[in-house]
Amino acid sequence: MTQTNTQNPHFSVSIKALTELDALKMHLLTRQEVEARCLEFAKRVLGEELVEKACFYDDEETGIFYFGFGDELELTYILGATPEDDYFLVSFLEVTSPRAARTMAGVGMAIQHAKYLISHSGMDINSYLEHIFLIEEE
Repeated sequence: MTQTNTQNPHFSVSIKALTELDALKMHLLTRQEVEARCLEFAKRVLGEELVEKACFYDDEETGIFYFGFGDELELTYILGATPEDDYFLVSFLEVTSPRAARTMAGVGMAIQHAKYLISHSGMDINSYLEHIFLIEEE
C-alpha cells in the first residue's frame, strides 16, 4: 500500500524556509555588522570610487541604509537573508522601481524601468523634472 502525503506542500515549504532563516541567526546581527555588509555590497556593485562619492546615510528607526547621487538617484540597501540575497531598490527622479538590483547593469535596468514608469504616467521626463524642482523650491 502506497502512503500519500496529506500534508499541504505549501506549508512544508514555509516551515523549511523559516527553519533555514532561523538557522542564520539574522536577529543577532548588530547595526555595525549590517552597515559593514551594506558597504561591502555597495563596493561590489558600484565600485569603491562611486561609494566614496555617494551621500551615505541611514534611517535610525528602520536601520535602512541609503546611497544618494544628486537629486535624481537614490539606492536603498535591502538586507537579504544571505549576502547573495542583498539588493538595492533604485529610485530615479523620485520614482522607485520594484526591480532588485545586484549589479551595475541591474541598477541601469531599474533606472530604465523608472523612466518607463514616468513616461507612462502621462508626463514626459522634462515635464516631470520641472514638476520635481518646483515642488522642492516651495
